[in-house]
Amino acid sequence: MARTVCGLEPRSGAQCKRAERLKPFVTDKHRTTSNGSSATLLTVVIVVAVLYFARIVLIPLALAVLLAFLLAPLVIRLRYWRLGRTPATLIVVHLAVAIIAAFGLILASQLSDLGRKMPE
Repeated sequence: MARTVCGLEPRSGAQCKRAERLKPFVTDKHRTTSNGSSATLLTVVIVVAVLYFARIVLIPLALAVLLAFLLAPLVIRLRYWRLGRTPATLIVVHLAVAIIAAFGLILASQLSDLGRKMPE
């Protein structure tokens, strides 16, 4: 016999009392306590602290992964043109270093010009 809530279907008083008697009791063992909140807060604090102190390693690693994702299509294109993996990688890495060095030289010359004009 399926249990339904009293009042939704017409029932006699005895059937309604029986349905109320069969309702499960709510116990406190399923309720969350403050220990769970404390453990979550402690876990968040530990993760943030680890990420803060590991930033010395993680930032260069993230930049390396980003650079790898940026240069991978060029390597794939060179390999499609029947160039080997090693020569394609060397060409792309040398090209990337040359572009970064050229950008650095331009930036350095602009900053030195700005430094000379500052006292004026």
